[in-house]
Amino acid sequence: MNIKDVAELAGVSPATVSRFLNQPESVAKSTAQKIERVITVTGYSAVKRETKVEMSKNQPLAW
Repeated sequence: MNIKDVAELAGVSPATVSRFLNQPESVAKSTAQKIERVITVTGYSAVKRETKVEMSKNQPLAW
Protein backbone atom coordinates (compact mmCIF):
# COMPACT_ATOMS: atom_id res chain seq x y z
CA MET A 1 0.00 0.00 0.00
CA ASN A 2 1.43 3.36 -0.99
CA ILE A 3 0.25 6.94 -1.32
CA LYS A 4 -1.00 6.34 -4.88
CA ASP A 5 -3.17 3.45 -3.68
CA VAL A 6 -4.64 5.58 -0.88
CA ALA A 7 -5.35 8.36 -3.38
CA GLU A 8 -7.06 6.02 -5.81
CA LEU A 9 -9.26 4.46 -3.12
CA ALA A 10 -10.17 7.90 -1.73
CA GLY A 11 -10.85 9.31 -5.19
CA VAL A 12 -8.27 12.08 -4.87
CA SER A 13 -4.81 12.78 -6.26
CA PRO A 14 -1.59 11.56 -4.63
CA ALA A 15 -0.69 15.24 -4.10
CA THR A 16 -3.86 15.72 -2.05
CA VAL A 17 -3.02 12.72 0.14
CA SER A 18 0.48 14.10 0.61
CA ARG A 19 -0.92 17.49 1.61
CA PHE A 20 -3.30 15.79 4.03
CA LEU A 21 -0.43 13.88 5.65
CA ASN A 22 1.81 16.95 5.93
CA GLN A 23 -0.69 19.78 6.43
CA PRO A 24 -4.14 18.35 7.24
CA GLU A 25 -5.59 21.83 7.73
CA SER A 26 -4.94 22.60 4.04
CA VAL A 27 -7.41 19.93 2.86
CA ALA A 28 -11.20 20.32 2.81
CA LYS A 29 -12.96 18.47 5.65
CA SER A 30 -14.91 16.22 3.28
CA THR A 31 -11.71 15.26 1.46
CA ALA A 32 -9.86 14.70 4.72
CA GLN A 33 -12.65 12.38 5.89
CA LYS A 34 -12.37 10.30 2.70
CA ILE A 35 -8.62 9.97 3.12
CA GLU A 36 -8.90 9.19 6.84
CA ARG A 37 -11.44 6.47 6.10
CA VAL A 38 -9.14 4.81 3.56
CA ILE A 39 -6.15 5.05 5.91
CA THR A 40 -8.16 3.54 8.77
CA VAL A 41 -9.62 0.69 6.70
CA THR A 42 -6.35 -0.21 4.97
CA GLY A 43 -4.03 0.41 7.90
CA TYR A 44 -1.81 2.60 5.73
CA SER A 45 1.19 4.03 7.53
CA ALA A 46 3.31 6.74 5.95
CA VAL A 47 6.96 6.07 6.62
CA LYS A 48 9.35 8.90 5.92
CA ARG A 49 12.23 7.71 3.80
CA GLU A 50 15.66 9.12 4.44
CA THR A 51 17.17 11.17 1.67
CA LYS A 52 20.61 10.31 0.35
CA VAL A 53 22.08 13.20 2.35
CA GLU A 54 20.43 12.00 5.58
CA MET A 55 21.60 8.44 4.95
CA SER A 56 25.17 9.54 4.24
CA LYS A 57 25.32 11.32 7.60
CA ASN A 58 24.70 7.99 9.33
CA GLN A 59 27.26 6.02 7.34
CA PRO A 60 30.84 5.79 8.59
CA LEU A 61 33.52 6.56 6.05
CA ALA A 62 35.78 3.67 5.12
CA TRP A 63 39.32 4.32 3.91
